[in-house]
Amino acid sequence: MPPTLRPDLPIGDRIAVWRVHRGMTRQACAVSVGRSLSWWTNIETGVRRVDQPSDLALVAAALGVGDPDDLTGPLEFPLAADRPQHPVVAVLRSAMLRATSPTLDLDRSVADPPSRLAGAQRAFHSDRTPAASTGRLLRDLIPDAATRWRRAGTEPARRTDAMLLSRAYLLACRVLRHLSAYDLAATAADHATELARAAEDSVGLAWAMWQSSGV
Repeated sequence: MPPTLRPDLPIGDRIAVWRVHRGMTRQACAVSVGRSLSWWTNIETGVRRVDQPSDLALVAAALGVGDPDDLTGPLEFPLAADRPQHPVVAVLRSAMLRATSPTLDLDRSVADPPSRLAGAQRAFHSDRTPAASTGRLLRDLIPDAATRWRRAGTEPARRTDAMLLSRAYLLACRVLRHLSAYDLAATAADHATELARAAEDSVGLAWAMWQSSGV
């Protein structure tokens, strides 16, 4: 076990510690598992989450780590294929149903969805328990962003608000895929695609279509 390995380190940092402990470069590790250097780099830096058992097995084999738990440390939720549904899945399902409900209250006060979305995106990329923290933020953000979009009075405002809601759905899709809730993730990606088209947001549309592809 590397002496600098701490229980509170994110998975990407733990993998980097193991790699240095083994005296390997990122390039050597990437070659050993048949992946690109950017693939390995993105795992260490947290851009790509190790949320599939197959990815974790590849990394463990490259680093000569017999027990995957030594790579991951204590996880927010197990990586087992037969794991029960994470409670955030129900939270996001409810948020998406509220956002599309014809009875959504359009007169209620909505507090600054853009800054809240930025906070949710930071939580997804930096928190030790990203599903719980991001899901908690999206629970009200998605219906609030839908409220703002549906009551927008001008076409420029509708496009701006459609883009915001599309990005919120995209983040929900990423959380749901992280939790292996692929059916609901596909629904979120569909909403994101439709809204990105309405917003004339080419970048958001490309991201939404990529998420819809299941890559």
